Amino acid sequence: MGDRHVVAVCAAMFYVVNSQHVLSSHDIFAVDGRRDSERREAAMTSTDPTDRPERTDHVEPLDTDSDADIDIDTDSDTDTRGHTVPRSIRRVLDLLEVVLATRGCSLTNAADACGLTPTTALRHLRALETRGYVERDRSGTYTVGPTMRRLTAALGDDDPVRRLVAAARPHLDELAATTGESAYLAVSDGRIATYVATAESRRAIRHVGWVGQNVTLDGTAVGAALASPGACVTRTGAVESDITAISVAIDVPDANGVALSVIGPAHRFDDATREAHEQALLRSAATLARLLGVRHEVAS
Repeated sequence: MGDRHVVAVCAAMFYVVNSQHVLSSHDIFAVDGRRDSERREAAMTSTDPTDRPERTDHVEPLDTDSDADIDIDTDSDTDTRGHTVPRSIRRVLDLLEVVLATRGCSLTNAADACGLTPTTALRHLRALETRGYVERDRSGTYTVGPTMRRLTAALGDDDPVRRLVAAARPHLDELAATTGESAYLAVSDGRIATYVATAESRRAIRHVGWVGQNVTLDGTAVGAALASPGACVTRTGAVESDITAISVAIDVPDANGVALSVIGPAHRFDDATREAHEQALLRSAATLARLLGVRHEVAS
């Protein structure tokens, strides 16, 4: 499968390039209401000097956590493997992940999602834009940039997620046909899981729309399954109300997680149906594991 960081980037880019969550936002400036916030954001991102707002008696929010004038970060975080991550680098990566996950977002939404002031977020987004990792359209929306597209294209057949999706596709189709529910493939970087492929149910009422979606590992079926490879885990309402997911993970070396899921309306998952879906999932996971050349054991 390759390095886990390659898997994480490829998972995000696979559906950004080859194809939204709507992030909630609040009025960061909160001086004259949302209209004033939108005017200020447009002025901040504009390249036309005439668009800059006139001076007023209002005081802009202070960038109290700015590190613009220091060369060495005095603060850092710890990643999932215990490595420290300098604060400024963490901010840049957080912003890039938000742009990728949302397929495009405004400065206000990006800053709010990352817990940054607009001025700090703007500085880092401009750096990403300069290097081509993101690009900004005339409306001020940030989307994936040409550098990210080029890097993804350069992976070609070495893209581990693309190879995984190709290998899993027939098994997803079979799983959807057997269970009558939508089947999904997810990969994880140890922090979040991303659904990267699906075979939709043929039923009129079916679950759709999770391809490309990031979900937390905490409290979800896929998260619990990844924590215990080989075990089927069921959760209802963890991501969407009235939706049940059953997941089983495959323990792939050098990767933080690969999982298959069956997802559908909760009212169709009675005890007998759930048990049948679990058996179908376990068979598909075992077959896919053999195809990938990895050892797969069913958890007791």
